[in-house]
Amino acid sequence: MKLGFAVLPFVCLALAGCETWSFETPWTVDTVRIINATPQQIIVTAGEEVQVAYAGKLVEFKFPNPEGLSGGEIVIETHTCRFVYQLPYFSQTYPWRSVSAGLLALQMESDYKLYAIRPNAAKPERFTDFSRLQTEEFPVAPDEQDCNRV
Repeated sequence: MKLGFAVLPFVCLALAGCETWSFETPWTVDTVRIINATPQQIIVTAGEEVQVAYAGKLVEFKFPNPEGLSGGEIVIETHTCRFVYQLPYFSQTYPWRSVSAGLLALQMESDYKLYAIRPNAAKPERFTDFSRLQTEEFPVAPDEQDCNRV
């Protein structure tokens, strides 16, 4: 009987600890890195910032307008298409959120989707290395697409 009373506080602490972990605060994004894994250059517009990413290169920018109505909206243009994406600001499904320090790293593939990749990636990653880690919010598909440009 005495053993039961001695164990009870530890069981309560263990249960409370488990409950705390299940209500983890969402990970937020400060910086976005996009690596261009397509064979063509892309132009990335995030808020008022415009950058060019040549094939195999990256661009990095501050997360666009997290407080605004269209927060997280970026535009990527190729020679023939214009894509509008809504990036996730709060995420529980970014695979590297615990080691990314607020950096959301994405790779644009030839299907024009943005795939989550390792935050320390500086050049295109092999698709097979990260494809199985894409869940829920990832890959980010364009909300709008216009490929009738000349």
